[in-house]
Amino acid sequence: MFLNTFKSDFIRCFNLKKIIFILLAFVIVLLGGQAQYISIAAKFDYEQTGGIVEILGNALSFDKFKIVMVVLLAALHTNSFCKDDNTHYIRMILNRTNPICYTQARFLTNTIIIICISILGFLLAAAVLFPFFPLVPVLRDYDCYYKTLALNYPVLYLLLMGFQFGIVVAAFSSIGLVFSTFQPNSFVSIGLTGLVFFLSVSYIPPESVFDVLPLISMIPSFIKSTDASHILNLSWSIFYPAVVILACGYIFYRRLDWRIENGNI
Repeated sequence: MFLNTFKSDFIRCFNLKKIIFILLAFVIVLLGGQAQYISIAAKFDYEQTGGIVEILGNALSFDKFKIVMVVLLAALHTNSFCKDDNTHYIRMILNRTNPICYTQARFLTNTIIIICISILGFLLAAAVLFPFFPLVPVLRDYDCYYKTLALNYPVLYLLLMGFQFGIVVAAFSSIGLVFSTFQPNSFVSIGLTGLVFFLSVSYIPPESVFDVLPLISMIPSFIKSTDASHILNLSWSIFYPAVVILACGYIFYRRLDWRIENGNI
């Protein structure tokens, strides 16, 4: 039952025109925030410029337009329950499946589509920059926490950047999904994702292990030291948003079950 529900939900979210539009907008915002840096770096010789990995890393660490990227990714599927509820299509779905499978399929689909588009966005941005910049600096050093991975396997590092940003956005999108069971409004559920992201980045203390900025900046997040275990910090960077997604899924299920029992579907 779960596999059929998941397959159906994934097909429904795969709107090619919408995905292409969001993907292109994501890349434009990702590169647009670094336009000044890119224009300055392009004046140097190819071997003397900063690499693509450095440019995209700066976008995650310092770019003020990250919230726009978050909202774009959230627009992929965060409002899916709102559509089901407002059109009463959820009644037909729940006739063929149960609330547990519906919840699992909804959150898994939302997480997968956000992570995939995030990864594709980083790869496409790298492809746009590739004719003008090397993947990593040629004649100068690039100092980052995952330096060995970045310098020796830059494409893998780009994939990791996209995955890490995607799973963090998926966690905030899950909060928007939960809220949609209380207020099924597409604009609110998507906007709330960006708002909670902004508040988390702005107000969670930097010394806290729950600080979001280190996760997307690819810097130490659990043990805040450059000498700390890469595996430990990377594991926390994935585990933390994954727990948020699971917790939101549970709250979503309980709220959906309550609505069913009270005839509010």
